[in-house]
Amino acid sequence: MNPVAKKIKPNGNSNSNQQQQESGKKQSVEESIIAQLKNRMLVSGEWLRLQKILMVRLKGSEWEENLRCEAEARALAQDGPTLSKLINHLRPLAQNSIPADIKLEIAQAIETFIKANIQEDDDDDDDDDDDDDEDDEAMEEVV
Repeated sequence: MNPVAKKIKPNGNSNSNQQQQESGKKQSVEESIIAQLKNRMLVSGEWLRLQKILMVRLKGSEWEENLRCEAEARALAQDGPTLSKLINHLRPLAQNSIPADIKLEIAQAIETFIKANIQEDDDDDDDDDDDDDEDDEAMEEVV
């Protein structure tokens, strides 16, 4: 931080405000990049391809049967079951119970797509003599 800026600050909250602004900018940049990648996946057909892979891998699996049984039990237990209530109950269960090997397969496919679709520059403006460890860690956070 600029030492002159420290002298100009009227109170201690400016530092936290500045951190919030920087965090907000970083988050908005990350959100923008993620949105662009999702759009590129949709346009290229990669999103649909990954959805098909996911459906094929889950179809007829123990995951599907467990989810079906949970849906039936929940519907029978409610006096007036509605589709929206069932979806709200089942969505987190479905997302959290996908087998690890399938999650890994999809994550690797997404990572491969991202690596193939980002611009590779010799200088990535992170002042690390192009040490890609930091860049790889950032990639893992996105996936």
